[in-house]
Amino acid sequence: MEKHHRPRSLTQKELAEIAAVGGEGLAGRGRLQGAIHVEGHTVELITTGKGTRSQVSFSLDVPHARGLHLEGWEVTVSGTIHKVSGFSGTITHATVIARPAAHHMPGEHLSVSGKIDDRRLVGPGGEAPPSGSYLVLVEPLIVGSSKVHDIFLEGRKFAQGKNVELYGRLEARSYGGVETGSHPYIALSGISDLGAGEPTFDGVQFHSAANQARLRALVVRRRDLFDAPNEIAVLDPAPRRAFLGSLGGHILPQTNPFHGFSAAADIAEPTEADRAAVVFNKEGNPIDVATGAELLKLGDEPPPPGADMFSHAFYFNEVTETLYSFVSGGFAGFSNRMESVIRFPAP
Repeated sequence: MEKHHRPRSLTQKELAEIAAVGGEGLAGRGRLQGAIHVEGHTVELITTGKGTRSQVSFSLDVPHARGLHLEGWEVTVSGTIHKVSGFSGTITHATVIARPAAHHMPGEHLSVSGKIDDRRLVGPGGEAPPSGSYLVLVEPLIVGSSKVHDIFLEGRKFAQGKNVELYGRLEARSYGGVETGSHPYIALSGISDLGAGEPTFDGVQFHSAANQARLRALVVRRRDLFDAPNEIAVLDPAPRRAFLGSLGGHILPQTNPFHGFSAAADIAEPTEADRAAVVFNKEGNPIDVATGAELLKLGDEPPPPGADMFSHAFYFNEVTETLYSFVSGGFAGFSNRMESVIRFPAP
């Protein structure tokens, strides 16, 4: 049976590029703001330069009568966006929201700020809102048609009363429905603590909290074969930090694949003791000298273009929870020279 893959979520940077002149070829799910205009039988969203040679517009698959009703309105349109050229594109499965751009929708990735309120809640027949950390927002959010003052933090617990800035995906949830009526609430999934420098996940890629650079994620323990999330390490060279988290597993297609971070460690320079702790055998595989066990290879990174560039190889010692990177090549002629050591806290 043919698989239908859901388009990826576009980042805020990509959406800004799409809305302006440029961004040709970018595609994915997202929201754009602009003005509705009907040209013949085509309903368009104009995002910039209306009526000028720099006008950027998108054709929408919404009924013609709906477009005529909204002619000239400033709206938000969500759907599957494809920037066909620098000045035009399409939005399919389009939903037009005739509200200010400050409104948000479930499935959107964003940052939110507020104070932590740790709650232990009970209800009739056990039908209560989830217990745990809630974020009481500095400013309410409009999510869909509702004003939201607090958000449940899925999978993360923070100290009571702590002021935080978090990043994650908005989720529409509900509780009850058996002995009581069904009650909606809003949650945040795939949480990153921006104050702790944790990378953000936009639905496809991890980005540095320091400079928004795309980051490499290595699978440290592959568990999805057993329906559990994979344990991953996200490497952020700017602050020289690595973050341990979980991704994937046996989940529904609409579920956020990122489940958050659990630990962090410095990307450290190796000591002489570190270098002596690992040797390469004649097959070219790294061995832990203390145990004789072979390290687990996590991945390779080929050298970028240039005369004095290095290839990288990443290995993990599952006993000591240590991740190593080795470099080879360059004018120095390095062969599996240990470049960095990351010591994660014991589980």
